[in-house]
Amino acid sequence: MNILKIAPVVTFSLLTLSLSGCFGVNGTNGAPGLYAMDVKHEFTVGKTTEEQVQDELGKPSKIEAEKDGGKTLVYDSYKFSGIWVVVGDPARKEKHKVVRFSFDKTHVLRKIRVQRYTQTVIFGQASKE
Repeated sequence: MNILKIAPVVTFSLLTLSLSGCFGVNGTNGAPGLYAMDVKHEFTVGKTTEEQVQDELGKPSKIEAEKDGGKTLVYDSYKFSGIWVVVGDPARKEKHKVVRFSFDKTHVLRKIRVQRYTQTVIFGQASKE
């Protein structure tokens, strides 16, 4: 068998497999700009309204009613990096930033709580670290 005849086929096959196989991905997901935003400087307790928060960040991932008539808007944004394969995203690390905006019954911001955590997602199964 002549090596010069099969070399292009082997090269093309390896190149195709490497390009369609797996590669790293990075990005952010969730409310636009929230992951990098310093929310405690962007929004002012006692002044910022619920409407202003939603205008800036969009629809929250969750809305919780409070006993006194107020409500809490919950936003989750995360930065991810991992490996993507043709069949999906088998493994990635996500750094989450969850922000809870608590409003009184007049829709004025009364408290901001920020929680950060990291999780590894393997074939859709998440585990907090």
